[in-house]
Amino acid sequence: MNKAGLESKAPPEDTQNNMANSLSYFSAIGILLAYAFYALGPSVHRSLTVLGALRGEVPHTLDVEEIIVIPDTTHCEDVHYYAPGASLFAACEDNANTRFRWFPPLAVFDDPELGKRGRGSIHVISPKVCDHRPQHVTAVY
Repeated sequence: MNKAGLESKAPPEDTQNNMANSLSYFSAIGILLAYAFYALGPSVHRSLTVLGALRGEVPHTLDVEEIIVIPDTTHCEDVHYYAPGASLFAACEDNANTRFRWFPPLAVFDDPELGKRGRGSIHVISPKVCDHRPQHVTAVY
């Protein structure tokens, strides 16, 4: 008996076993969750960043007056810099109609014949004087 005159009882062994079982159960769940976060975390983080959920505001230091538009280079991509010649090489689509009706990177296949008939060019751009020389490419099928 204790000081209050009540009989103290030790918890039954079943309760102790249940507590040990639930503790090991929650430990196993915790270990599995930790491994899942470790293994899948980078992929989930990258996907959320690509979708725009984790992107912050990018500081802009470019004034509108500094933007130079070079004619006939509207639909250019895959720009590569050639350091010895101080030139930019860009692959350009010369016709806006073919650009928006046949564009495989976005899975736009409205008229597949346009992809075959479409003509593009490689532009050599001089960033110092902001002019370009189109180099027309003839496709061989």
